[in-house]
Amino acid sequence: MVTGNLFLVQLYIWDDEMDSPIYSDLPSNLQAADRFRHRTIKHLEKYLGSETPKDIYPNKFYNNQERENEPLRPELERAIASFDSAGEALAPVLSKGERELFYRELISSIALTRSEQRTEQCGNAPTIEEYIAIRTWTSAVKPVSALSEYMHEIQLGDIVRSDPDVKAIFEENAILVYLANDMFSLRRELTFPFYCNAVAVLYHKHQNLQTAVDGVYSLIRESFQRFEEAAKRLFDRYPEKRDILEMFIDGARVMVTGNITWSKKIRRYKLGIEKFDGTTSITI
Repeated sequence: MVTGNLFLVQLYIWDDEMDSPIYSDLPSNLQAADRFRHRTIKHLEKYLGSETPKDIYPNKFYNNQERENEPLRPELERAIASFDSAGEALAPVLSKGERELFYRELISSIALTRSEQRTEQCGNAPTIEEYIAIRTWTSAVKPVSALSEYMHEIQLGDIVRSDPDVKAIFEENAILVYLANDMFSLRRELTFPFYCNAVAVLYHKHQNLQTAVDGVYSLIRESFQRFEEAAKRLFDRYPEKRDILEMFIDGARVMVTGNITWSKKIRRYKLGIEKFDGTTSITI
């Protein structure tokens, strides 16, 4: 749907301000980035919620940021305001359960970028477990997944939507998307360099690129297995909702394959490959 596409555009605009030194100085300035996160969340409240969940965005930190007084920077405010079109379109049409889920997933993604930024600034490579725990949120795949019902014009209902295996589909879908993306984006990200990449994290541990790539591939296979097991349990548990569950789960699969297709073609990763036909090798 057009609104879903608008939201994806907003995510890229916002993310480039937050973590790309090419476009912004926020990656090297934690306090300025905190204020940017705070203003973003306050802006999103207007569309999606009356109050930010304090278990996601701590009360003390939240109030401290509210007292900050700094000159506004037009480029940052434009990045925040880029959400307006999607927010105005989504807020009236999402059910209460959909809106609450989308809001929590989105706020969680924004809040956890702070942990990711602190990891980068400390200069110490995380373990792969620490990386996955943070990146599963900051990849922003989960808030996109939270719009799946809206985009497919289906209703899972509150009981199915809160089922642990639906949450597992969200979780594994995020892992599959960002791990595959990490393979393609490694060259670009090492330009900075960042540890915000599973291949880089495993290379730091093993000091061997092939071992690192093989490790990421193993993580992808394990995640795929968990995804399919969760899908089977959902089909078994809710046979009366098989049709809409198939749309929901197939939509998650398409997010993964679509992201791989996008990663192959996008110029920002500088792969320089016109055709992926099984005969091409990529030197990272």
